[in-house]
Amino acid sequence: MAHISAHGRTKVETLKNEFKAAYGVGIRIYNGVKFADDSTTLARVRTDKTSKEWSPEGAIEINGKMLVGNVEKKFLDVLGVKVQIEDLQRNLADNGVTLTSLSGKSNAASTTNDVDVPTKKSNKTGLIAIIIVVVIVVVVLLSR
Repeated sequence: MAHISAHGRTKVETLKNEFKAAYGVGIRIYNGVKFADDSTTLARVRTDKTSKEWSPEGAIEINGKMLVGNVEKKFLDVLGVKVQIEDLQRNLADNGVTLTSLSGKSNAASTTNDVDVPTKKSNKTGLIAIIIVVVIVVVVLLSR
């Protein structure tokens, strides 16, 4: 599972590239209400430049199991940077899903081959269909 980290000296472009490589989706980084310039650092685009808790050395660690909303909140709380994470269609991602689920990599990784394996539900459906056919045949034979 991909892990990335960011701190105040991280360039916007670097974070965007690492995020895309790690999770397969984009991240929007803001400078006020506009998108941040790729050549600037996260320290330069932080929202609260007077916060005493924030320091340029502050860093965050992100992993694929984290929820989108928690990642966005962590960027704001720790680095003072407003971000929004995109889905595969480049729309804003749902805050209640994990980073890994956005890329679909977790589903692709669990598929080991192309053979369709019937589920329990399809087995029950097939059994019910057989029973119905047998009942119809019995009814037709008894009605003669």
